[in-house]
Amino acid sequence: MNTIVYVGMDVHKESYTLCCYSYDTDKVEYKQTVLADYKLILKYMEQVCNISGDRHC
Repeated sequence: MNTIVYVGMDVHKESYTLCCYSYDTDKVEYKQTVLADYKLILKYMEQVCNISGDRHC
């Protein structure tokens, strides 16, 4: 079974705050603030995939 997880971003000039929301759990999880660099967003997404155990990320 696949789960849809929504990723939210609060964007500022020098940093981004990221978090995930899932309707299944009705929780906001994995809140993290990173520097404004797309590579760090990709790293965050990889971490979320690893935590969720989804091989289709």
